[in-house]
Amino acid sequence: MSHQNGQPMAVVFNQGYSSDRSIAQSHSLESSFISSRSTLPGRQPIALIAVHSDPAAVGGQEAAKSHNGYVRQVGEALASLGWQVDMFTRKTDPDNQPIAQHSPYCRTIRLVAGPQKVIPSGEVLEYLPQFITAFQKFQAKEGTNYPLVHTHHWLSAWVGLQLKSNINLQLVHTHHSLGTLKYRIFDDKPPIANTRLAVEQQILEEANCIVAANIQEREQLRSLISTPQKLQMVQSSTEIDSFRLSHLYRRLLAQSIMDERLWQLPDAWELGDSPVKVSAVTSAKSLTPIS
Repeated sequence: MSHQNGQPMAVVFNQGYSSDRSIAQSHSLESSFISSRSTLPGRQPIALIAVHSDPAAVGGQEAAKSHNGYVRQVGEALASLGWQVDMFTRKTDPDNQPIAQHSPYCRTIRLVAGPQKVIPSGEVLEYLPQFITAFQKFQAKEGTNYPLVHTHHWLSAWVGLQLKSNINLQLVHTHHSLGTLKYRIFDDKPPIANTRLAVEQQILEEANCIVAANIQEREQLRSLISTPQKLQMVQSSTEIDSFRLSHLYRRLLAQSIMDERLWQLPDAWELGDSPVKVSAVTSAKSLTPIS
């Protein structure tokens, strides 16, 4: 693993969220996946994956602390800091547009994987290979690569682990809930339990970074990691959480050896008081911290 100083990292990102803004969806075009985003030199595409929780299906106060509300909040905040944010989920309604555009540089992409209806999360597992195939086809059609992928929940963790096993990318994960705690109250574990527990343990070992959505989750994760002293905790207020997460992403990309591949990163002026020096076009591994 290519962790900071050879160690895994954990970050706390507050889960408070409120937004009653309407969702602007893209128009249906000849292709299901014709890009509706604007382009700006210097914007680095990153992927947020929430297989079973649609970030575009957020509305009202009840969604403020929901799983999909959290992912939506993170995506929109990162877009405001200079990233091109593509959030991927499984399409659960044939009437939904394949792309929902939230802002010029943040959108939800709904991939067809299995029946286009809501099904129990345990049943989604068998359709994850289809999800990966659809994700790869989308990338090919757009000509986009994602050097960093942030997965949410254990189903998305499975997707991220498969992607990481085939390509060199930085994998970040947020659990949101943990099977080890959930199944403690069960006399008989459901059939999916062993698979979920194995995936959750594997992502802890193989992800480049674990991001806790709140303090409680951070404490739960500490108890599951054999060497908690190796965790680098970053706690912050809501005003600077998005900036810290953006900084984390940039550090991970800077650590990554991309075979001399040039990645276009957000310009320093877009990020305000930037923690790293960035040229218009620079190798990810050439970034240096500002002292």
